[in-house]
Amino acid sequence: MKKFFVTLILMLSVFSIASAHPFKSEKELYDFYAKIDKKIFAEKNKPIVRKKFPRKLTKEEQSKVPLDNMNYTVEEVIGNDKLVYSAFDNHLMYIFQLNQKGKEEGVVRFFDEDENLVKICYGSDLNGLMGILREYYPNGKLMNEMPYYAKKLNGNGKIYYESGALREDYHYYNDKEDGQGIIYFENGQKMQVENYKNGLKVGDYYQYFEDGTLATKGFFVNGKEEGVFELYNREGKKFKELVFKKGKKIEEREIKLKSGEKISIKFVSTTDMQKDAKELSFKFLPYSLSISVLFSIVISLMYAKVITNNIKEIKKVTEKMMELDRKAKLKVDSNNEIGELKSQINDLYSILLNIIDDLEIKNKEIKKLCEKFNISQVIEKKIPLDKRHNSKIDYNKLEKLIEKL
Repeated sequence: MKKFFVTLILMLSVFSIASAHPFKSEKELYDFYAKIDKKIFAEKNKPIVRKKFPRKLTKEEQSKVPLDNMNYTVEEVIGNDKLVYSAFDNHLMYIFQLNQKGKEEGVVRFFDEDENLVKICYGSDLNGLMGILREYYPNGKLMNEMPYYAKKLNGNGKIYYESGALREDYHYYNDKEDGQGIIYFENGQKMQVENYKNGLKVGDYYQYFEDGTLATKGFFVNGKEEGVFELYNREGKKFKELVFKKGKKIEEREIKLKSGEKISIKFVSTTDMQKDAKELSFKFLPYSLSISVLFSIVISLMYAKVITNNIKEIKKVTEKMMELDRKAKLKVDSNNEIGELKSQINDLYSILLNIIDDLEIKNKEIKKLCEKFNISQVIEKKIPLDKRHNSKIDYNKLEKLIEKL
């Protein structure tokens, strides 16, 4: 077990080292970036040489080029460079270099519809982005410079106004803010100064007006406001103080007692309490949703079981009813829809039995009428009406008896 933990710790250590850049100092890192910059700037202003494509194609050329949704790539050798041109809808999108093994490695240039350079960087299939990625405004001015080592931000990332003035300057380590970060007004004055550690705000925090006058002064611990935040007006006079504890604003109220004595009470701001309540509700939202879904499933299964049992009972009893079992009857034990259905089935079966009984009575009467009709026919056939007076049978009584029957 001990060996297992030692091995695990070593693996984690190796992984953490592999995920960080290998340079001992910021100077070594930027020396590496400088070498890559030489390759980038050597390609930046090179003219676009097209021995083949892409460019605005004629209809004849379009029929010869293998298009896939108007997207295609063309490889060609320009001097000692093997380049890949990629275009969409007949306009150049980017050009990248290939190494001797045919893998993507080298400078990549991106273009707008007018073939103005909008982005340039260095990358490879193996390591991803390496060096400083630069983007440009349509007027050709630099928009930003973001330093990458193995796909992660490492170094000072800078963003510029379209006029060329610096707007933001933040230091990064492995994709997280680390060190000082400054935001500038376009006139060059500082707007905001803050410090970071592993992506969280720490230490002193300052905000300024455009003329350089201090506007706010505070302190952060692990990404949260801590202590007194001082607010100043444009004349440089402090007009308010805010007190924070672990990111929560502390409010102070003065209360006058019956004795006339005044006491001061400090409490967490209701705004922060509402914010905490909201955060807490969002935190537990997945759990509450999961419980609700689980509860719904259980209820659905229980209800489905009840419905299934009732359907089985109805099927069993109705089969007996089809055999005219007079004792067949559904048990009604509720007033819901199923109970009403059972009651209606029972009522219908009762009416059906009554109709059957009535039909049997009518059938017996019909049989008697048939017997009477048959006897009358026999009498008519055997003894004609004009000879009945010579017979010893009292036919009048017989007819009356038949009529009675």
